[in-house]
Amino acid sequence: MPLPSSTKLIQAVLFDFDGTLTEPGSLDFNVIRDAIRCPKGRPVLEFIKDLSSQDERAEASRILDGFEAEAARQSSPNERAEEVLEFLRARGLKVGIISRNSLASIETALRNFRHIQPSDFAVILSRDDPVSPKPSPEGILAAAETMRIPVEHVLVIGDFVFDIEAGHKAGALTAFLTNRGSSHPCPYPSDFTLNHLGDLIDVIRLYAPLPAGKLPNDLLGQFLADLGVDASAMLVRPGVGEDVAAVPLAGEEVLVLKSDPVTLATDAISLYAVTVNVNDIATAGATPAGSSHRCSSPSAPMRTRCAGRWMNCSRPHARKVWSYAAGTPRSRMQSPGRSWHPRLQERLPGAN
Repeated sequence: MPLPSSTKLIQAVLFDFDGTLTEPGSLDFNVIRDAIRCPKGRPVLEFIKDLSSQDERAEASRILDGFEAEAARQSSPNERAEEVLEFLRARGLKVGIISRNSLASIETALRNFRHIQPSDFAVILSRDDPVSPKPSPEGILAAAETMRIPVEHVLVIGDFVFDIEAGHKAGALTAFLTNRGSSHPCPYPSDFTLNHLGDLIDVIRLYAPLPAGKLPNDLLGQFLADLGVDASAMLVRPGVGEDVAAVPLAGEEVLVLKSDPVTLATDAISLYAVTVNVNDIATAGATPAGSSHRCSSPSAPMRTRCAGRWMNCSRPHARKVWSYAAGTPRSRMQSPGRSWHPRLQERLPGAN
């Protein structure tokens, strides 16, 4: 599942219910339409709303409730639904349900989940609530307000065009669930397409706030692959496990580059800012020739060393230093016992 490169941020997830959190196919809308004499292709709720008399609306609603109640009793959680919900809870994301179903049918179907119950959701909106149903954006906007999450950071997931249309109109992020091809095609563009709910885990890992620590290697690899940068001319390209990049210059000359953010609560941060980057340049087989450092995140006084001299940081208080270093490996520069990056060995005969 390709993930688009962007600055999207997911802080909450709103699920459609029938066919999304539950297995698709529990409700046969063609049978329901026949039972209430709804024209083929007409949305059921809108048809009932437009019936001329209160008695007709009540009878049609009663029939619909009956079909939904039976389908809810027979329903099963969708593939990996509980795993995904527990993953979201563990990541601290708020989770909700927005459905055109009745609240009673949702609560009935949730009883078939082993580890999930209604109280696990920050919000559950059904057709019983005083908001217009999807494809209206009203419910999504109301849910975002209830969860206290900006709507642009809410991901709406569903298996039907109304889910994506409502999310798009609300300004939310959207994910269309194909259920491995069993969902109807969606003409509205979505931010993500999921073959099954399990695909959501990769989306969340990349677009939700990350836990403290380094970016996991698999996500780093995917991020680098999604950049779309042509690095074919580089000797050493950006990649997982690569500490440096290398660009060929004239003849045997190569420019080796290194950039690394140094974040430490220590009085020696300026020392780390230099040595961490220079060390990677040296272990690649290059001779460090220059460096540049930028300070950010005010917190503690410091100074940094650049070009062999100590100087005050451009901002007087900093804890994070972004450092850049460069070196030039040539055969005449190699000192006894120095190792070389394998790609530089291929480029530089004198390095062997």
